[in-house]
Amino acid sequence: MMRRIILSAASLLLLSACAPVGQPTSPPTAQPSPQTTSAFLIEYNRSGGIAGLIDNLKIDTQGHGTLARRAGKFEFDLTADELVRLQTAFRDADFAAIPEDSQRKPPVPDEFSYTVAYQGRTVKTSDTAMPEKLRPVIALLNSLVDKK
Repeated sequence: MMRRIILSAASLLLLSACAPVGQPTSPPTAQPSPQTTSAFLIEYNRSGGIAGLIDNLKIDTQGHGTLARRAGKFEFDLTADELVRLQTAFRDADFAAIPEDSQRKPPVPDEFSYTVAYQGRTVKTSDTAMPEKLRPVIALLNSLVDKK
């Protein structure tokens, strides 16, 4: 009898440890979509390579850029010409028509992977799977990252 009581108590204790702690008092509010929350015109991430680089570039609509990488965080301003060239490259690439998942499966070791967000749309690609139309955009973004 005592064994049954101990087993019942242990079972209740175990079940109560798995139960949720509290219930929300109101339904969760919908999160705004990334399209409406981003203050950036362009968000760019380049990662990989033999050295395992991670570069994060953000450029706002006024041409102010922030580059975060292992060596630190750098801020800069694009010239009006550089900003126009970037926007023209996205337009010429027909960015809206590029498949969002343009990656090779499985990924190739030591190649660069890229994530590019522009006007609320994100495309993921890599060196060996990159659509030809996207290459000039990536080249321009890489040149900005490599200058810093």
